[in-house]
Amino acid sequence: MKLEKDVKSLKRPEVNIKNECERFRIKDYSFPHQYCHLCFSRFMSLRPFLLKAVKRRWKCHLSVDQEKVEKITSQSDPEDRSVPILNELKDMKMESECIIMGLVIKEMKNRPTILDEYLQDIEENTNNSQLSNYTSSDDKVFLEDSSSRIPLIIKEEVFSMNNLISGTILAVKGVQNSGGNFLVSDLTFASPPEEIIGKEYTLGRSSQPVYLAFVSGLNIGSEIENSLSLQLFRDFIMGVSSYSSEHKLLSSQIAYLIIAGNIIRLLDTARETVTGTGTKLVVNNELLSSRLGVVDSFISQLASTISLAVMPGEDDPVPISLPQPPFQPYIFKNSRNYQSFNSFTNPCLFSINNIRVTGVSGQCISKISLFSSYSKPIDALKFCVESRNIAPTCPDAIPSYPFFDRDPFVLDYPDESFPQVIFAGNQSEFGSYRFPNNGPLCFTIPEFSNNPVLVLLDINSFELKKISFKTSLSI
Repeated sequence: MKLEKDVKSLKRPEVNIKNECERFRIKDYSFPHQYCHLCFSRFMSLRPFLLKAVKRRWKCHLSVDQEKVEKITSQSDPEDRSVPILNELKDMKMESECIIMGLVIKEMKNRPTILDEYLQDIEENTNNSQLSNYTSSDDKVFLEDSSSRIPLIIKEEVFSMNNLISGTILAVKGVQNSGGNFLVSDLTFASPPEEIIGKEYTLGRSSQPVYLAFVSGLNIGSEIENSLSLQLFRDFIMGVSSYSSEHKLLSSQIAYLIIAGNIIRLLDTARETVTGTGTKLVVNNELLSSRLGVVDSFISQLASTISLAVMPGEDDPVPISLPQPPFQPYIFKNSRNYQSFNSFTNPCLFSINNIRVTGVSGQCISKISLFSSYSKPIDALKFCVESRNIAPTCPDAIPSYPFFDRDPFVLDYPDESFPQVIFAGNQSEFGSYRFPNNGPLCFTIPEFSNNPVLVLLDINSFELKKISFKTSLSI
């Protein structure tokens, strides 16, 4: 009886949301630069963090400013056998152990080429285009900086070469052999900071749960829409269903909702059209307008009862290059009238009650699974955080804006402002991982149309809960 009385007076908790997506906004879509500038900026941004990781792992001596590397071998102490860190690859000496840093370049035999894409267009069978994973025993890994490039030989017990991704910044220890290869004895990534969520964080916080909710891949109005699950999800969020008092209480504890990409499938509104050179897909504007109306109606119903933010995804009607801008306001003609409605970039960055959260709609994580042996999406996301790059496959495998003097995808935040929560949407399954010593919490959100799950994060305890809407609500 007490619970029923409490339910009648339900009110969502109030939270302070701060949109910090400015780093991912592109003010001028001009393309005057090559992508080499983006890769160089990535290396320079992560170099200080990589030096710190090198110092932690191999007990190396660095100069005070962490930028200029000292000569390690001591002239006064002949017993000092510390391994030198080289500023550039060209400084290597054969058969002399050293530590080098650079950008990973991976040559993959099974990776489809531009020619394969053309052949596929004319309905020729191309074996590589049908593969679900491009790794093979013939793959080659190189480390590159502005001065040189060298092949890496890495034994399986050190690290699986299949799990290295092009575009990753890496430090390796080893020797260059007479064949010009670098024999790796150990390696390290830039690595996230430790103890970004200390014990003092929980002091003074309420013991009552306050949830930040995540969902992705709704695909509203599309051919793969999961209509029944969408209705169950909407009713649960709005609290107008015939659910039990416990379910309604849980719904009322959700303070904010993130919809992480793929709200509508633009491809489903396109039809094949015959042209003078063959056939091509052309968007049916009338069908697109109708679908957008359905999407807007659904989102506006949610916005009438809860504060939320929508992120674009790979299949949504926005520019495909990362970072993707927020949805155009005209798409949400009704939803935008609610103060509770917000639109984020992809990737996004925001804070809720001073908890910093960053995440992606998922295409970069899905690509990592193609170019590596990671079988679970959470392992790919964990790799991104370990290497401090939320989208390492940009621009190699995913279209990206050619930034000149910065790389917005790197996690180059100072330790005190490093994101405590990192998520990826539109994945095949839910998974989570918490880095040791109160490190960042990572999790993946299933694509709702295939696996109808809502993920809840208690921002007071950092505990995760998932709710399934397959045929009925299940917690």
